[in-house]
Amino acid sequence: TRLTTISIPSNISTIGYKAFYGCSNLQEINVEEENNTFCSVNGVLFDKDTIALLIYPANKQDKDYSIPSSVIEIGTDAFSGNYHLSSIKFPQSIEYVSTPIFEDNSNLTSIEWDVIDYYSEESAASIFSPISSQITSFSFGPNVENIPSLVCYNFENLEHVTMYPTIKSIDYAAFLGCTKLKSFIVPDSVTFISGSAFENCSN
Repeated sequence: TRLTTISIPSNISTIGYKAFYGCSNLQEINVEEENNTFCSVNGVLFDKDTIALLIYPANKQDKDYSIPSSVIEIGTDAFSGNYHLSSIKFPQSIEYVSTPIFEDNSNLTSIEWDVIDYYSEESAASIFSPISSQITSFSFGPNVENIPSLVCYNFENLEHVTMYPTIKSIDYAAFLGCTKLKSFIVPDSVTFISGSAFENCSN
């Protein structure tokens, strides 16, 4: 648990599930440039082409993090255990998230979602369910046209939702159970609101 830095040599080609689980003081993961499988960007572990974000160190102390625009996939438990993060931005490139990616992220309260289309077998709800009760702000970026089903399902403390006038549809139960959400301005660009989109938004 006292490890603060891990250096991965050039000959490592496989890192098993939960390889660094419980390394609560880990601040950075470094990879030798000659490694053909993995790389490190600012202490975060990726595959060599930075297409997959694999591990964000548990004790990396940045409060805000923007996932690089090259990333298509986020690995299981990628952000688990980091209690410094307060906000994360998901870029438009994201296509697949291997849930869960969050666990014990006690200070994470804000999400920016700029994903163009998210139709993975893993629903948007499953991405955020471990932190749903602590999110107070959710922003949809300028590239979003469709608000996915269940994306903010049971975000019981969600108070602020922002979006651009690019939104065309709000899918099933997108904001179901957001009991603290007092106002929501639907942009003129929206042509379709699905059933239960705002069900049980009691305020």
